[in-house]
Amino acid sequence: LHPHSVGEHTARGFPKSEQEQRDAVKALAAAAKQLKEAYGTVLVPWGQILRLRRGDLDLPLDGDTSFAGGTECLRATGSSKDDGQGHFVFQGGQVIPTIVELTSPIRVSSVVPYGQSRRPTSPHYTDQAHLYSDSRMRSAWHNWSQLRDHVKNKKVVEYISDR
Repeated sequence: LHPHSVGEHTARGFPKSEQEQRDAVKALAAAAKQLKEAYGTVLVPWGQILRLRRGDLDLPLDGDTSFAGGTECLRATGSSKDDGQGHFVFQGGQVIPTIVELTSPIRVSSVVPYGQSRRPTSPHYTDQAHLYSDSRMRSAWHNWSQLRDHVKNKKVVEYISDR
């Protein structure tokens, strides 16, 4: 929304004063008008507007930080400006949302919004994008006994200190 659509009395949280309430109604009416003009209806699923894109992949998302101004949720997904077609495209946010269950053994779930690789030719370039789009996570192995059956290859890297 443009600043002139909102009014001069912006409230954080619930608008308390009569002027804040009038400005909130004005902002709601302006937002509804903007949605109606852009999408033909005010009932637009957020995932139709906020998108996760990488290569040829284009998936719906939920959550956002750009509009609320913070990362108060597990799905804090920042977006870029409108792409010119009425979509906001995921550009960042939480790098690896993770949940750790302090059980015995410890259980960890996480997801990388796109995948583990930045190389377009890698099978891991978008291998977690569908999980992220569907608000799901994968098991993240915490110790060797959980990890060993999932190792595909191994490379030993020698570190030589200059000291």
